[in-house]
Amino acid sequence: MVFQEPYVSLNPRWRVGDIVGEPIKMLENMSAKERLLRIHEVLDLVGLPSHYANLYASQLSAGEQKRIGVARALSVDPEFIIFDEPTTALDIKVRANLINLILQLQADMGLTAVFITHDLNSVRALAHRVAVMHQGRIVEEGMTADIFESPVQEYTKTLLAAELVIE
Repeated sequence: MVFQEPYVSLNPRWRVGDIVGEPIKMLENMSAKERLLRIHEVLDLVGLPSHYANLYASQLSAGEQKRIGVARALSVDPEFIIFDEPTTALDIKVRANLINLILQLQADMGLTAVFITHDLNSVRALAHRVAVMHQGRIVEEGMTADIFESPVQEYTKTLLAAELVIE
């Protein structure tokens, strides 16, 4: 799971290496040396230098904190990750970089992901299939291109009409 708010989900008293290493410690049978190598490996996967393992999350930008959340999720080599609002509170350039990172991880690792988001631009970029929810119920679902090009439900049409397209 990659949580929406990294400054809430990343323990401010822990160094990045401890944050990323916690799932490994809990779920994998690795020595401290092997765990450190894995931490450095996943930091590299998300585009962060290995020395970040010695920093605190509060020393990082919002985009770097999001990448730490992704690294933590990747640390145990999952087949499936849930991203809760992955692009929230990020500027356009950082958002685009994070979307590109996620797309690259999906391609390189065959990673399956669920994206929970209100950001329709991210949905358009990341999702193969979409489920539109209204008041806790799925009102429309299908292939992303089909939903965006030919929505059936009035609620979906209203959402898409309100979209600010970023190209």
